[in-house]
Amino acid sequence: HYELGFLYMISHVFYRNRKFKEAAKWLDEMEKLLPAKTFRASAYFPKYVSLRAAVASYSGRNTEAIELMKAALQNRLV
Repeated sequence: HYELGFLYMISHVFYRNRKFKEAAKWLDEMEKLLPAKTFRASAYFPKYVSLRAAVASYSGRNTEAIELMKAALQNRLV
């Protein structure tokens, strides 16, 4: 749990400093940390989805960001 929070904090810092490739790299590390079912049940998953969509949007991949948020809303993941 603490490691997941730490990885989120690192990725968020890179996002705030407009270093989107680095932020995406750390978001990938978050995803690798836990099995998918456990990760989706964690308190950090909604934050992860939001930050992943924001990074995609600011990186010029708006369609990907929209699809990510749509999937999250339809599946009630967040």
